[in-house]
Amino acid sequence: MRAFFALMLAVLLECTFLGVGISVIPLFVVQTLHCSAGVSGIVVGVQFIAAMLSRFPSGRISDVKGPYSAMSAGALSAVIGGAFYAAASISQDYVFLSVVLLFCGSALLGIAQSVLATGAMTGSVSLMEQVQKAQKQAGKAPSSKGPGAAISWVGMCIFLGLILGAPMGVLLFEKTGLFWAGLVIALCSAVVQLWCYQSSKADLKNDSAGNAQEQGNFWEALGYGLYHAWFPGFCFGLCAISHGLIIAYASLLYAEHHWFPLWLPYAVFGIALVLARLFLGSLPDRLGGAKTAFFSAFFETVGLILVTCASNLYLSSIGIFLTGFGFAFAFPAFALITLQRGDSAHRGVLIGICNALGDGVRGVGIVCLGYLTALGGFSLVFFSGAFLSLLGGVGGVSLFFLGKKARIKKPASE
Repeated sequence: MRAFFALMLAVLLECTFLGVGISVIPLFVVQTLHCSAGVSGIVVGVQFIAAMLSRFPSGRISDVKGPYSAMSAGALSAVIGGAFYAAASISQDYVFLSVVLLFCGSALLGIAQSVLATGAMTGSVSLMEQVQKAQKQAGKAPSSKGPGAAISWVGMCIFLGLILGAPMGVLLFEKTGLFWAGLVIALCSAVVQLWCYQSSKADLKNDSAGNAQEQGNFWEALGYGLYHAWFPGFCFGLCAISHGLIIAYASLLYAEHHWFPLWLPYAVFGIALVLARLFLGSLPDRLGGAKTAFFSAFFETVGLILVTCASNLYLSSIGIFLTGFGFAFAFPAFALITLQRGDSAHRGVLIGICNALGDGVRGVGIVCLGYLTALGGFSLVFFSGAFLSLLGGVGGVSLFFLGKKARIKKPASE
C-alpha cells in the first residue's frame, strides 16, 4: 500500500500546483492585461477543452507505456505550462503575445491534468488488484477495497488539490504576480515529474501494458474503447451535469435570493465530495458499479430538488451537500462498470474515454440548461438537472442487467 499512498500524494501535490494556475489566470487577464472577461473565459476554457480531448491519448499512453510514464508526461506538460505562464508575465507589455502564451500554458496544464489523472487512476486500479491477489495467495480474505475505492481516492486527491491550490494561487498572485506563480508551478511540477520518471523505470503496468500488438493500433484501441465505454460515459455525463450546474449557476442562484457568502455552495459541495470519497470510497466495490450509480443519482436528484424548492440558505445548502455527496460516487461507479465491460489491456483507454464522454455531455448540458432560465429561472434549471441525474442512474441500472451480455458480446474486429 506504500506505493498506492505515494501515488496519491503525487496526484495531490501536482493538482495543487494546477489549482494555482486556474485561479490566477482570470485575475491576470482582467486586472493586469485589462482584457475583457470573455478573453479570460477563453483562456480558462481552453484548459478544460484540452483536458477533455487528451483523455483518450492519455489512456493510450498509460496502457502502452505504463501508468507512471503517463504521470511523468503529465507532470512534464505542467512544467512547460508553468514556464509559459512566467513568460506571459514577462511579456505583459505586449498584450496579444501575453494572451497567446497564456493560451498555450492553459492548454498544457489541461493536458497535464488529464494525462496525470488517467495514469494515476490506471495505476491505482492495478495496485489495488495486486494487493487483493497477494491477500488471496496468503490465504487471507481479499480486502473490500478494490478498483472502485482506488478511483474514488485518486479523484478525491484531484479535487482536494484543486481546492487547496486555488486560494494559494490567489495569495501568490497578490503578493508576487503571475511570474512567480508560473515559476512555482514549473519547479514544483518538475519535482513530481522526476519522481514519476524514476518510478516509470520499474513501471507498474497492467496485465498487458507495453504489449502494443495485443492492444492493437491507435484506431483499434479507440474503437474498442468507444464500443465498451460510450453508454457508461454518456450516463456518467448525465449524472455529472449536477456538478456543472453547481459550478456554473449556484452563485447566481444565491445572488438572486440575496444569500451570502456566494462561495458557500462551492465549499459545501467540495466538503461533501471529499467526505464521501474519504469514508465511503469502497462503496462501488461493495455494491457494484450499477447499484452505486443509482445510489449516486438518487442523492443528486434529492439534492437538486431541495435546491429547486429551497426558501432559505440552510435548505439550499443541505441540497447542495446531498448533491455533492451523490456526485462523489458517479465517476467511480461508471468507471467500474466500464472496466468490467472491457479487458485490463485497455484499462487506461476505457477510463479515459468514459471520462471524456462525461465531460462532453456535462458541458453540453450546462449550456443547454442555461437557456431555461428565460423560461422558469434557476429553479427550472436545477429541477431539469435533477431529472437528468435520475435518468443517468436509470441508465446505470440498465447496465446491471446488460452487463453480462455486454462482456460476452465482442465486436467482429476482435
